[in-house]
Amino acid sequence: MSTQDRQEYLQKLQQILPSDPYFDAWLKNTGTLPPDFNALFRQNSLPDPLKFLNGRTVRTAAEWPARREEIESLSQKYVWGTFPPKPKIDRAIMLDERHEDGYTVRNLRLEFGPESKGTMRVRVIIPDGSGPFPALIANTTVL
Repeated sequence: MSTQDRQEYLQKLQQILPSDPYFDAWLKNTGTLPPDFNALFRQNSLPDPLKFLNGRTVRTAAEWPARREEIESLSQKYVWGTFPPKPKIDRAIMLDERHEDGYTVRNLRLEFGPESKGTMRVRVIIPDGSGPFPALIANTTVL
């Protein structure tokens, strides 16, 4: 694709997709165009699951875990993505607490991140008794 083809493709995308101020600002600041999709590597069939990325064939059952790890790594990179690191919780603020029949419900606001600007509300359900017991923790927006 020529540069003009890529510019036209971007214009079509902008007409089709809903506007996003963050993406629009990024486009304006970077001038980035869509890739030349015709130049990208193509594989019209699924890759052989018994071939390592370097082309070597899996020959024994003992080699399979290494190949499986390669496949999982590729799936994470291209399909599922990764989780960000777990944030350090700066504060847990109890908003309210009530006792139900056999358990206690606590609604909390967790604060984390730079200057504790990140927040998340959770509901913690704790069984009565001396335990140890599992607690149910649920993300909630209605408190």
